[in-house]
Amino acid sequence: MTMSKRLLVGLAAWAVVLAAAVVCVCTKEPEYCGGKTLQETQFCFNKDSVLEKCGGTEAYKPDAEFCHSDGRVYTKCDGKTYNPTIDFCHADKDLYPLCGGKDKYDPMNDFCYSNGVAYRKCNGKEYDADVQKCNNGKLQEGCGGKYYYIDYQFCYKDNLYDKCGDSIYSPATHFCAKDDIVYARCGDATYDPLKWMCIGVTRVQYVTVAFDVGEGVGVNAPASKKIEYDKTFILPRADEVAPREGYILGYWLRSNGSVPIKPGTETLASLYLKDIGSTVVFSAQWCAEVAVVFDENGGDNTVPQIMTGTGLYITLPGSPGRAGYYFAGWNTRADGTGDTYAAKSSYTVNGNATLFAQWATEVQYVLTVVNSYGEYGYVRRNPDGSYYSTGTEVTLTATPYNNGYKFARWEVEGGTRITDNPLTIKMDSDKRINVVFER
Repeated sequence: MTMSKRLLVGLAAWAVVLAAAVVCVCTKEPEYCGGKTLQETQFCFNKDSVLEKCGGTEAYKPDAEFCHSDGRVYTKCDGKTYNPTIDFCHADKDLYPLCGGKDKYDPMNDFCYSNGVAYRKCNGKEYDADVQKCNNGKLQEGCGGKYYYIDYQFCYKDNLYDKCGDSIYSPATHFCAKDDIVYARCGDATYDPLKWMCIGVTRVQYVTVAFDVGEGVGVNAPASKKIEYDKTFILPRADEVAPREGYILGYWLRSNGSVPIKPGTETLASLYLKDIGSTVVFSAQWCAEVAVVFDENGGDNTVPQIMTGTGLYITLPGSPGRAGYYFAGWNTRADGTGDTYAAKSSYTVNGNATLFAQWATEVQYVLTVVNSYGEYGYVRRNPDGSYYSTGTEVTLTATPYNNGYKFARWEVEGGTRITDNPLTIKMDSDKRINVVFER
């Protein structure tokens, strides 16, 4: 055999060997999962579950991952699958929608605005990115071509105004006062609400009237109220205040005055200009409850007792009537040797008392002095009393309290006015005289 033939035979042998080797390399042993043969597009999970590869090529962990329809593997969000084309899983393990359908963001510090763009929150707050912007953690908003801080200001008809506390308002109809409270304008004007109030469209000065009923009385103290300065109001009556067992509401004392005022009396809210804008307190003065009993002392009719308080004054009843006699008033003693008081006169109560009717066989005339301004002054009589025999001369002296008031005049029945003080009158009939005190 020639050399050439030998070479050819050798090459042929090597070709056979190489072909056999190629066949051996390309042939692969089949894979099994739970006794089943796996296909190229499948994988084995937990040794016995046959699952389809994601996209036909990628195996995954179904307990922690999932295969989306886009053929990609994603990590579950707190054990839940989701649509990664519209949502994303944040580090806090909650799902959020993609901003604009494409961008992820940090929902703790950012927010997705309606234009599909994510913005950084302003000091933790979302805002209207069309008209607002964040400057160093503070929101600004446009007004008439300028930006302003919305925490402190507001825009009204392209003009900037400071907020009133935390409130915004209409500057055309309201204003912000010094106490950072919004008030309605009085007409077109502003005013100091600590000294003025608005009635209709007129500003008037006022004082606040408050009531102190003391401790342990109850919770029904009358509510405070604003009263126009130099105007009067009616003090609460006893039945308008919570009762106090064993006591009677005797009178009120004004915080800027010392004159007692009866409940239900019409009085000025204040006596001084300095009180404008301040609070004047009326304190309840409680008096121990006592009874004034009336003994007819031979009279024909029964007179009911009066329940009142120590230190108060009452108006005594009229005559109980007795045939053949003239009524001569009430006396602290049955025999008339005590203090005498006329019918319908004022009697100061110092405790439980009994007053006895007095009877006379001759005419007695009654002198009645009316002091409608009892908180401004008082009247003395000489001789003291209420019933006087015919021809008795009685001197009346009017004395004002030290409260800015002075004696003005006497007003006698029939319209006569007399300015003499003291005034002496002669008793020849029943007489009624008013005393007037003025500033």
